[in-house]
Amino acid sequence: MISCRSDESSRFAAFLFSAAAESCFLVTDSSSDEQKSSIDDDIYKFEYHLHELDTDRVIDGLVNLRRVPKQAFSFFLRVKSCGFRHNVETYMSVIEILCNSASSTMLEAMLSEVINSKNETGFDSSELLEDLLVKLVHQGTRFSLRALDALVKVYVNVGMFDECMDILFQMGSRGFVPCVFSCNFLLNRLIECGKSNNAVTVYQQLKKWGLNPNVYTYNLMIKALCAKGCYEESFDVFKEMKDAGVNPNVYSFTIYIEGLFFNKKPDLAYEALKGWRLSSAPFDNFAYDVVVRGFCNEKRLIEAEGVLVDIEKQGSIPGVYCFGALIRAYCKSGDIQKALSLERDMVSKGVKTNCVIITSILQCLVSMGLLADAIGRFREYDDSGVFLDKVCYNVVLDAMCKMGKLEEASKLLDEMKRRNIVPDLIHYSTLINGYCLNGKVLDACTTFKEMKSKGFEPDIITYNILAGGLARNGFAKEALSLLDFMKSQGLVPGVVTNNHIIEGLCVGMKVKEAELFMSSLDVKHPDNYSSMISGYCEARHTIEAFKLFLKLDKQGIKIKKKTALKLLDSLCMEGELDSALMLSKKLVVSEDNIIAFSKLMAALCNAGDIKKARLIFDYWVDKGLTPDTIMYTIMINGYCKSNILIKAIDLFESMKSRGISLDVITYTVLLDGVFKSSLKHRFSNSKYAMVSAGQKAIRFELAKLSEMQDMQLRLDAVCYTVLIDKRCKFNNVEDALKLFQKMTECGLQPDVFTYTTLISSCCRIGDIDTAKTLFDLMEAPDVLTYTTLISGCCRIGDIDTAKTLFDLMDAQGVLRDQITMSVLKRGVFKKWSGPTRTVRSGPGWTEYSLWVHKSKVTGLRSGPVQN
Repeated sequence: MISCRSDESSRFAAFLFSAAAESCFLVTDSSSDEQKSSIDDDIYKFEYHLHELDTDRVIDGLVNLRRVPKQAFSFFLRVKSCGFRHNVETYMSVIEILCNSASSTMLEAMLSEVINSKNETGFDSSELLEDLLVKLVHQGTRFSLRALDALVKVYVNVGMFDECMDILFQMGSRGFVPCVFSCNFLLNRLIECGKSNNAVTVYQQLKKWGLNPNVYTYNLMIKALCAKGCYEESFDVFKEMKDAGVNPNVYSFTIYIEGLFFNKKPDLAYEALKGWRLSSAPFDNFAYDVVVRGFCNEKRLIEAEGVLVDIEKQGSIPGVYCFGALIRAYCKSGDIQKALSLERDMVSKGVKTNCVIITSILQCLVSMGLLADAIGRFREYDDSGVFLDKVCYNVVLDAMCKMGKLEEASKLLDEMKRRNIVPDLIHYSTLINGYCLNGKVLDACTTFKEMKSKGFEPDIITYNILAGGLARNGFAKEALSLLDFMKSQGLVPGVVTNNHIIEGLCVGMKVKEAELFMSSLDVKHPDNYSSMISGYCEARHTIEAFKLFLKLDKQGIKIKKKTALKLLDSLCMEGELDSALMLSKKLVVSEDNIIAFSKLMAALCNAGDIKKARLIFDYWVDKGLTPDTIMYTIMINGYCKSNILIKAIDLFESMKSRGISLDVITYTVLLDGVFKSSLKHRFSNSKYAMVSAGQKAIRFELAKLSEMQDMQLRLDAVCYTVLIDKRCKFNNVEDALKLFQKMTECGLQPDVFTYTTLISSCCRIGDIDTAKTLFDLMEAPDVLTYTTLISGCCRIGDIDTAKTLFDLMDAQGVLRDQITMSVLKRGVFKKWSGPTRTVRSGPGWTEYSLWVHKSKVTGLRSGPVQN
């Protein structure tokens, strides 16, 4: 009977793999009616046999196919697809076949189906797993290990780590340990999922059960221990490897170095690299990339540069990843000049730049507001033949939009298409945003339609941009209509969409409409309130913003930190310092907020309230935080402006003793403060006090300049201007001119104030020729510069030059003011009226009156002169 049933099952299995049965799963529309008729007959036969099947017959069919596991697996799936409901016995049969034949892929797929079935198989998966465990214990070692390996991989793939470890402990206690590759797979995924503690525990237990780790296992343990913060124990793994006769590879050392950086031990990491380099172990320059990136992440950019120098000393050239990490770090810190210098150095050494580095540079330029520079540099890269990806194009597209060069932006999009770089949703959204920012809503809508016609379905971000753009440009109704259109497209306007509309309406000075829209929302999210406060700030309704903040604070509703900082900034700008102080006390004091607190201190100092500014400074220190260079400099500047020089100097010395980095701005502020303080003694009744103060200022200046030189701090244009101004005020014009020459030789560009200060001093001592020379060097003199030189010319009686300068102002588009007219008027009157200055008649006065009248009519654009 068994033999008969076995033959029947065998014939049925053979039928399943016949050509006719195969075709019943591959029917196409092109099949002929005759073929379909034949297939229908086969399906009928197939269904007839299917009704006769039971568990025993399916198992017999599987057994007969045990030597061809692929067909056995296919048979199992076909029977299931045609309606047969498998049970524990049939699953166990096919699993056993797959285990014995080492068909790991199919075995893992089978076990994965069981574990993920959620009782859809008609039985509890735990029943199958219990039977499988019994077989694992009683069957041969080969079967057990293959099944165990498959179970481990399946459990790990679905993230069921607890179940996986339970199986391991059950089998490990009976002497069964998965192969090292399965163990490594489990350990790696545990570490990736942040379960380093579990990884270490499993590793230690596996070793007790007899696991022989390979180098990859040891590397994973180094990584796990470092992730736990046990970097000393991770070093012991190297000793363990040595005792086991396993040689560390390049990745062993690299992972250890990365772990030291992770544990904030950058110096130790660099020392480890140096030790590795000097050892006989295989070394890879990739380790330098890790160290440079680590120092950059720690914002220790000088040390990172030192690594590049070290690489060159070893006779190698730093790679693009080393240079790239440092360039990106300088870009993030806003030091674009250093980033560009490093890029030039990189290219000069034969290391080609790439689109990732270029993107960082372009983004930095855009974030600094140097939009024209970003566009120009993009063109330079393009001309040099460097590949520029979509991200590079989008950065420049954004820059063009922010500059209002929308036609160029549109052409750039066409240029991308010509180069087979297909613009995506992000590029179109950027252009739409540009049109909205520049008030060209119609063009924004046209681009929106074009984007849709190209097959790009707008996402919620694109809709948010357009909705905000409509709102900010006065199209409130259209913005609200867009919300309804979004719903018709299957997109639900969310919190962010509402935020765009609220802020957009406020930017468009439709604050009332924004308030109405806000009140119409059924559910008001805290972020909506944040947008309302931000919108108030944009519309200069700062008091309303602060009132709303206080109301929300009483209700326990927290707004975004970014919004609170924006409100603080607006209050400072509007001079609402008491409200700003109240708000600052409600903010969480952290290093992330240092800029906001610095702005508040600066506003208080500018208002002359130095005591409250110092309270903010001390409050920061009391919270256990260290004021940075900017905060110290603001406070020093405040003391200098308030003429409390002793406290300014004390604070400066405190910076030095606390190890706070000093920059050229800090020195400039202090030098300027000392100079202005000594200048007040210049007008003292006591000649001794005047001389003494001047000598002290000179000694102080020499000492600080010497310190700057020792620290390798280069003087900038502002510092040179302060030093020049000091010399001019003390009538030491010769030294001032020497400093000016040195300044220009250093490649620094003097500003209008520098030139005007020197011109004024030259005029005061009667050196008009030098004053004129300086004037000619200027690119764009302002009204004060013209007035200063006109005054100097009038003082020596050179009225013709003064009149020429007066006319030149009109030609150069410089607006004349009343002071300019008064200076010239006095100069002409002094020359033509004679020493008594009382005659207002005669040919001289008449000529002057006619010339002034003509100037009023034809050139004086600032209004008539008030006599």
